[in-house]
Amino acid sequence: MTAMLEISHLSLDVSGKRILDDVSLCVEKGRTLALIGESGSGKSTTALSILGLFPNNSRIDEHSTIALEGRALPIDD
Repeated sequence: MTAMLEISHLSLDVSGKRILDDVSLCVEKGRTLALIGESGSGKSTTALSILGLFPNNSRIDEHSTIALEGRALPIDD
């Protein structure tokens, strides 16, 4: 199957604190992925990052990539 969404090595610092650390996932077409975890574990921040909605004072690691249907999404901070 072809990846609909692929995140590789997503790391995000906000105000100097690491919020996401090396998040990678792949969602294939026709499949569903659930993110589960404790409160504050980064589920919402990961979802918002896919949409390009990064918090103020954030810095995305230069090795982070987010691709939708094979096209890289801009993740400039």
